[in-house]
Amino acid sequence: MKTKIFEINNSGPQTTIQDLGRYGFQNIGVPVSGPMDPFSFKMANILLNNPVNFACLETTFLGPSLSALDDAIISITGAESTVKINDQPIKLWQPVKISKGDIISFESLHRGTINYIGIQGGFECPLIMNSRSTYLTGQFGGQNGRILEKGDVLYKGVSPNNEFIETSFPTGFNFVIPSNPLEVRILITNSMNKFSRESLAQLWESTYSISPKSNRIGYRLNGPKIDHAGGADIISSGTEFGAIQIPGDGQPIILMADRGTTGGYSKIGSVITPDISKLAQAAPNNKINFRPVSLHEAHQISFKYERVMKSLASTVSGLDNNIRVIYDNKDFEIHKVSGGEITDPNKIKEHSDIESQKYSVEYNGETYSLAIETYR
Repeated sequence: MKTKIFEINNSGPQTTIQDLGRYGFQNIGVPVSGPMDPFSFKMANILLNNPVNFACLETTFLGPSLSALDDAIISITGAESTVKINDQPIKLWQPVKISKGDIISFESLHRGTINYIGIQGGFECPLIMNSRSTYLTGQFGGQNGRILEKGDVLYKGVSPNNEFIETSFPTGFNFVIPSNPLEVRILITNSMNKFSRESLAQLWESTYSISPKSNRIGYRLNGPKIDHAGGADIISSGTEFGAIQIPGDGQPIILMADRGTTGGYSKIGSVITPDISKLAQAAPNNKINFRPVSLHEAHQISFKYERVMKSLASTVSGLDNNIRVIYDNKDFEIHKVSGGEITDPNKIKEHSDIESQKYSVEYNGETYSLAIETYR
């Protein structure tokens, strides 16, 4: 079941429908697509207690103006933007209730380039190859394979959880806002030894800037030329989000969400996953410095990144409410000191994803053994 939820008054420069992407079809030439800034995309859903793959709107440079056709709960994440409902500014990075007849408008963009509009229940459109993501080059997915236009009507799906949780990220939260210059950490791949030590050093000792010709396929960079040890071309090979190609002109191209599934330019390295979101948010002419990291360092950075995501998800989505305290084989109902239920043993169901820790507590000379379980 789906419900009409928005009519587009003004689409902005480029607004598309995206979910996490179209996996499993690169072998037949279909790119993954999906969000340019995966972190902000996932958080837009987490704020609404949606599954993280639910479709959102992705806006570039300036978001749309939308007329609400029904009541709903939305979230807006990503770039620092001024967004208003009925001419009243709203906060980003938190759930917001909207009512039928409301006008949501993006007024200005301050830092970053991409915003995500999530809605409880997700945006509905036909599934194509198991995804709702828009692939603009292929002209399929999302709203007929194109950017949204004035007059388009959007639909939302059924929410698995209609609860409104008043939560938000800390004031000043800017995890994805890029600095200028932006340090981007990379793994060196040097495909088929196409680059000399001098060329590799040139990459991370130089400053590059993002070209205005950049798009969802790739971010073109301007800066010192990277020389090849041989020719620029290689036998076409698979590509990944963040791969850094060096074509014949020596100017790096960082492959992004709508990249082709294979590429015939030499690859000098690849941006590590935790730095993709900040890179995606960098505007044209933003300066970039590359820093090489080892595979071990990349793993450690990624582990920390995943812990941060899990911690933020627990903080904002109420996952920290999924707590079970057991003493003497009895469940206890837990409340916050300030009031409000955290968990009720009568609501606890069987879960496969349970983490259990045992503790001993001393009180008035007595020792008590407790088991605390957290579950999803």
